[in-house]
Amino acid sequence: MKRAADAAPGVSGLGNDIVDLSHPQNRASARRSAYVERVLSPREREAQRIAPDPERCLWAFWAAKEAWHKARSGFGSRVPFHPRSLCVLQRFGVPETVAFECDTPVVCTADDGVSCRWAFKGDAIHCVVVPPDLEWCADVCTLGPSEAIDVPASVARASMHTLVDRLADTLGLAHPHRGYRSPRSRLERPRLRTDGATPQSTSLSLSHDGRFIAAAVGRVCERSASGHHTGEPDK
Repeated sequence: MKRAADAAPGVSGLGNDIVDLSHPQNRASARRSAYVERVLSPREREAQRIAPDPERCLWAFWAAKEAWHKARSGFGSRVPFHPRSLCVLQRFGVPETVAFECDTPVVCTADDGVSCRWAFKGDAIHCVVVPPDLEWCADVCTLGPSEAIDVPASVARASMHTLVDRLADTLGLAHPHRGYRSPRSRLERPRLRTDGATPQSTSLSLSHDGRFIAAAVGRVCERSASGHHTGEPDK
């Protein structure tokens, strides 16, 4: 688990996004210059052009944009998503030469206290955007072997409920918190089922791509509390 410190205007909860680098659709999109131009800002395209692994760099930027949008507006809200208008390098102060090709987590914090954290494990890129004053944990689960392209939706849902339960346990949320309530419309966030915390004091973000799922669970913390462990993706 991890804590931040001050108020963050414009960000109302956790956001997380997972990208399956091996998925054929993602591989094809990365090779299309029109797609890259549509989702990356000019500054990001230049950084991607000189990156040791341009495809990995592209999806690291994309995951941050998706996670930031979820953190800012909630899943599927009316706030428009224009990925090219968000320059990850500028928003989070990411160095132009950041080594997205290595497997070491990268963490950057903006002036308003919002942090962006990338974790890299094999074919998965996972990004979590965290507002201040949240105690949180996150993790990734692999749903199938490397040769699998997609997994059944029922398997993904069941695995997501198990993952969310485990993360809620890690945060010490009161029982019974078994699973979460899916959004009733695309204008709602998913919500934890808890007895000891109100929806306003908890935050949940879900992501699924190819053979990977990821979740981030958070709760508003006291300023005097100390930091803890942050979940790492599975190997």
